[in-house]
Amino acid sequence: MIGINRIKMKTKIIHLPQHLIRTNVIVEVTGNGLRRSQTFFAHQLTVHIAESVGIVRVAQKQTKRPLAGVYVKVYCRYKGKKGAEFWKDGYTGLNGAFDYVSVTEGNALVGKDRFSSDQKSLSDVIKDIAGFSILFLSEQDGAVVKEAYPPS
Repeated sequence: MIGINRIKMKTKIIHLPQHLIRTNVIVEVTGNGLRRSQTFFAHQLTVHIAESVGIVRVAQKQTKRPLAGVYVKVYCRYKGKKGAEFWKDGYTGLNGAFDYVSVTEGNALVGKDRFSSDQKSLSDVIKDIAGFSILFLSEQDGAVVKEAYPPS
């Protein structure tokens, strides 16, 4: 039997300089031969993702009120492929909601393929998608990127 020793975890808190508090930053940590980085966005957005239906709702963090007119840009990652492809973009409605999955039938990814007679439905295309990367951009409240899975 292989024994596992207890690991003593230590937390080190390093405060950001005051001039970086309200800016977007990339924090990189190196140690013990490892290097890790994480992006932090300065924003006042609360994003709720309902993956079961492919809808997001954006609200202002302090007031909890829905934000209309937030720009949303969606990229998809296909299973077994590297990189991402543009999926759709638009703005949140008056209720702060945006459907990140549905696309119009004339979309290059869904509908009749202009190079063949194959007809692809949205549900056929969704089966090949591993996930979505979604950018939310508000002039007043900043920007944030979230990850979401397609509806199953």
